[in-house]
Amino acid sequence: MKRIIGALAACALAFFLVACGDGIREEPPAPSAATSDITVDEAPSDPVDEETEGEGAMIPITISIGDEVFSAMLADTEAARQLAAQLPVTYDMSELDGNEKYVCTGTSFSTDGASIPSTISAGDVMLFGSDCVVVFYETHPNDGYSYTPLATVDDPTGLAEALGPGSATVTISAQ
Repeated sequence: MKRIIGALAACALAFFLVACGDGIREEPPAPSAATSDITVDEAPSDPVDEETEGEGAMIPITISIGDEVFSAMLADTEAARQLAAQLPVTYDMSELDGNEKYVCTGTSFSTDGASIPSTISAGDVMLFGSDCVVVFYETHPNDGYSYTPLATVDDPTGLAEALGPGSATVTISAQ
């Protein structure tokens, strides 16, 4: 699948190969202040309480894009638990391929649980490599790239429209 770089011409266009399982993917360009700003509240809330703490805990989150709010559940992966510990976060995400928004966070997450799904579904929130958070808004076949699950949007109806063309500001927070 052809990767469209588009508005990222100002970014460093050096690509890094990341070996993840059997799949190798060219990473998106390194983040720049203009395209991948990340905001983390100074006092992150702890979405894990005594009832949901531990392995296998399904933690409800919200994904806000402008005035639209989507309910989602964090995946049962170490990377998802690491993300939960940082919530709330706001990402300025860039467009890629007409089916996803991404941001390279500069924070390394665990890739335990990475796999090569045959299909990517609208509403999948995944980690590419160890630091790129990806929100998929269109269902499509996977070309052999490895991802670590972070979350799944309960009902992705309207997700593509909310994300719109180009970049988008996405806030992920605990419910």
